[in-house]
Amino acid sequence: MYKVMLIDDERVIRQGLRKLIDWTSIGYEIVDEAEDGISALEKIQCHLPDLVLLDIRMPGMDGMDLLKKMRELNISTKVIFLTGYAEFEYAKKAIPLGVEAFLTKPINEDELEQYLIETHKKLDQENLITGRLNAQLVLEEKQLYRRLLFGQKLNQTRIKFEKALYTVAEIQFYEDIQVVNAFFDKFQRNNSSITCLLVAGSWVLIFKDMSLSRIKVFLYDLSNKMKKEFIKDFFICVGRQVTSIHTLHISFEDVKLLGQRWFLSDDYSIVYYEEQVESSEVAFFIDSDLLYSYIEVNNTDDIEVFFKALESSIRAQNMDFNKIKGLCSNCLLIVIERIKQNYSVVLDIPQNQTVSEEIYQQKKLSTLILCMKKYIDRMQAIIHNGSRESTMTKILDYIGSHYEKDLKLERLGKIFGYNSSYLGTIFKQETGMSYSKYLDSIRIEEAKKLLLEHNNKVYEIAQMVGYNSVDYFHGKFKKYVHMSPKQFQLEHRQNEKELGE
Repeated sequence: MYKVMLIDDERVIRQGLRKLIDWTSIGYEIVDEAEDGISALEKIQCHLPDLVLLDIRMPGMDGMDLLKKMRELNISTKVIFLTGYAEFEYAKKAIPLGVEAFLTKPINEDELEQYLIETHKKLDQENLITGRLNAQLVLEEKQLYRRLLFGQKLNQTRIKFEKALYTVAEIQFYEDIQVVNAFFDKFQRNNSSITCLLVAGSWVLIFKDMSLSRIKVFLYDLSNKMKKEFIKDFFICVGRQVTSIHTLHISFEDVKLLGQRWFLSDDYSIVYYEEQVESSEVAFFIDSDLLYSYIEVNNTDDIEVFFKALESSIRAQNMDFNKIKGLCSNCLLIVIERIKQNYSVVLDIPQNQTVSEEIYQQKKLSTLILCMKKYIDRMQAIIHNGSRESTMTKILDYIGSHYEKDLKLERLGKIFGYNSSYLGTIFKQETGMSYSKYLDSIRIEEAKKLLLEHNNKVYEIAQMVGYNSVDYFHGKFKKYVHMSPKQFQLEHRQNEKELGE
C-alpha cells in the first residue's frame, strides 16, 4: 500500500475525497490530512507519504509554497494539485517542480482514479529501479566491508563511510548452514542498520554507532531468538570498539581470537573483548610419566586431580584447540604404549589412529577430558583387574620396577598421594629401614647382577641402576658390598672359573 495525504482547507472536500474513491482496492491508504500548508509540512515530514492531493489556495502557506519547501527538503513525494479553473494557468508554474496532475474542482471520480492508477504504476517502477540500485549498493558495501575486515585498503568507491564507532561480532554455530542463513537473511531485513556478512562459515555482524551497553542488550535478545530457532548450540564473541572504518580489522581480529575459545564453553554464551582478562603465559606441559605412574599404582584420586589440573592449565592458555588436542592425543598414546610394553595383559583399546581420531573429533574441552579419562579408566581396570593390594605393597613393587629412575621420596609421595615426610615415616615402620637405604639396597643388588651378567663398564652399570655419578656409585657399592664394583666382578668371575676347572 502506498501512503496518501489529503491537504485542503475545506473539510467537506477532504471528506468527499475519502468517500469518492475505494483507495484500498487500487493500492493506497490515507494516513493523514491537513487544512493548511504549515501543519501539512510537519505531517509530511512525519509520514513521508508517497502521494499528496494538494489544494493550491490555502491560508498561511499555499500549495505552491508548500511544494517548493518540500523539494528544498529533498522530499520526493508525488503531488496531484487540486485547483479552481481560474487558477489553472498559474498552476502550470508548478510543472518544473514535479507534479503528476492538475484536477479542477469539483473533482471527477473517473479522472482522479485514472491518475491514481497511473501514479501507482510510476511508484512501482521507481521502487523497482530504486530497489535494484539499493541492492547493488548494499552488495557493494558488503564487499567493501569484507575487505576492511581483513585489513585490505579500499580503492576509489562511490560509497562514503561516515566517521563512526564500529564494533564487530561473530556468531559460530553447529546448526545446519541453511537454517542459519535463513535466520540471518530475515534478521538483516528487520535490522537494516546492522550489516550481516557470512565470512568463512560464520556470520559476522557489524554495529555502527551503537554503545557497548546497547549491543549487550541487543545480543542478549538475539541469542534468545536463536535458541528458539536453532537445535544445536552457538557461540557469540564481540571485539573491541574502533573509531574508524579503516581499523575495523582490529575488532575482527579480536573476535577471531575469542572465537578460538569456544571449546571452553559447554553452553550458549556471549564473550566480550572488554571483559576478558589476558591469560598469563603459563608453560603448558602434560606429564605423561606422572599419569602413567598413577595408573600403575591404581591411584584413582590423584588421576582425578591430574585431569582437573590439566583442564585448569588448558584454560590458562591462549592456544589453538587443535594444538591442545594434539598434545592430549600424544600424552594418551604414550601411556597406552607403555602399558602395552610393561604388562602382559590384552588391552581392550582401539588402534592408536582410532584413539587419536576420537580425540580430534571433540569440540569442547569438557568432552576432550572425558574422552581421555575413559581410556585411562579402562587401562586402570584392565591392568589391576580388581586387585586391592595394600598401599605399601604397591609402593615396594613400584620401587622394584622403577629403581633406575630419579625416584626421590617427594616424587614417590606425589605418585601415591602422600606427604613425603609422612611416607618416609610409614616406610621405615613397614620395612625397618629408611627409604633412601632401601632404594640403595635395591639398586646395589641389581648392580651386582649386572656386573656378573654383562660386560658393561662400571659407569654404564651405575647409570643403569639410577646413579648419575660413578664416584657416588663406587661409594655406595663399597658401603654395602665391602669392595669396589670392579673387585666384586673380578672375584666372582675368578670363582666361576675355578669351579669350571
